[in-house]
Amino acid sequence: MSIDADQPTISVVLHKRIERRNGVAQRVSGSKRRIDLTPYLGQSTRVTTRKSVREPAGSFSIVVPDQVAVGVGSVTDSLVGVVEPMDFVEIRMARKSFEYGGGDGYLPIIMRGFVSNVRRVETVINDKPRRDLVITGFDYGLIPKRYIIYPRANYQNGTDYLAAFPLHASGIDASYLEANEWMSKLVALMNGWLSRMVAFTQYTAAVGGSGFLPMIDLDASVQGAVSPYPMQQWSNSLAGLMNTYADLAWNELFIEDRYAGPTLVYRPIPFVDINGDSIQGVPFPLLRDLDQTPLVLTDAEMVSIDMSRSDTDVSNFFLVLPSASDLTDPSVSISAALSGQIGGSPLQSDNPDNDPDLYGLRPIEVQSTHIAPGYAGRKHLADQDEAERTDYQKSLSGWLADRRSTLRAMNEDNALFESGTLTVRGSELLRPGNYLTLKRGALVSRAYVHCVEHEFIPFQRYTSKLYVDRGTGFLVRTQQNGSPAYLEGARGPYS
Repeated sequence: MSIDADQPTISVVLHKRIERRNGVAQRVSGSKRRIDLTPYLGQSTRVTTRKSVREPAGSFSIVVPDQVAVGVGSVTDSLVGVVEPMDFVEIRMARKSFEYGGGDGYLPIIMRGFVSNVRRVETVINDKPRRDLVITGFDYGLIPKRYIIYPRANYQNGTDYLAAFPLHASGIDASYLEANEWMSKLVALMNGWLSRMVAFTQYTAAVGGSGFLPMIDLDASVQGAVSPYPMQQWSNSLAGLMNTYADLAWNELFIEDRYAGPTLVYRPIPFVDINGDSIQGVPFPLLRDLDQTPLVLTDAEMVSIDMSRSDTDVSNFFLVLPSASDLTDPSVSISAALSGQIGGSPLQSDNPDNDPDLYGLRPIEVQSTHIAPGYAGRKHLADQDEAERTDYQKSLSGWLADRRSTLRAMNEDNALFESGTLTVRGSELLRPGNYLTLKRGALVSRAYVHCVEHEFIPFQRYTSKLYVDRGTGFLVRTQQNGSPAYLEGARGPYS
């Protein structure tokens, strides 16, 4: 019998982007641009991270005592005078750190991000003064949140913001684009800003190179085309543009911190149905161990479980509306959808899990901003001839019917699935956007992990809180021949 030994380890490193001289942001003048915050961590400190596939940006919080940071920059000061917004942070954790060897940066990356707020909290506890520095920020999702598209600013470079297509300046042409190509152009905008940051701070190979600020990679596998016409007068954040036109009813868009660097993942939602089959025909993402075997969580890993089932998300009327990407009358497609000419009746009454006689009318109405992928590169519909417009309408009808079928498959059995939170022993292997296998006695179920929070308190605990949905725990119970109440219990002292 082997003994499962843990060695929780954390590393928090801050890379200086700027320093202040006479209150003005300047390039860092000192040679020490890398500040290891790990030695400042103690029993009264904590590091937390949160990352979700359904939020525009992940976040982190670092609480450390405000201590003197000798030799940072050109002036000796405590941490509160050293850490600045937009400084770059790398947070690494591991439950069994001995599995990763050693050396600088050997621990697996949990989050790369940028400082957004620096706050010092001073208190007196039991007649003893205490100063805590609270450093909070976001992962690379901060870049599209802070990247503002503001056409009126074009006046500054002599371009009329009322021009035919202001987003030309951003490299987005006025033609239909494959969704993945469109996203690659947006990533190029973000990397352009990151490159300007590198130029401002003058990082060279001699002081670490651009590795201190890696660029964003793209992992895109979405079907469909995007029309840039509705975007032409967009005046808001790049994140808002992405979320508005990425068809998030069917797709996921999130930043994933991989070994090589931050990666923007743009993919179909990888849901499976009650039979375990992929709804959108995409790979089934499973959490895995270091040896790539599926990760199975047992009761031995659990700190707390809070799961529930509800009829709140039950749906039985599915309507997918076309985008306003062309000069066509959308009422034609809406009327066709309502009348059942596209994909059959929008009201589903053949599934007892969402029967309107039991649950009442539960509508979902979603607009698809994407169109069929075959229209990438084509000109605007207004410039096409009658035959081309007829072909487009047929393609659109088929696309909307397929979209509605997928939307229905992802929502028709919601009453059966569980959702909630699992707090477990901390592990760097727990990442959002994957299915988790849960074993409780003889019952084995799965759940989709859409958000993970890590909390590390040195010398005390390392825990991970998983936010899950589409859990099959109840479904598995209903499929048992024996008593589920006994099957989920342990069978022996070592089971």
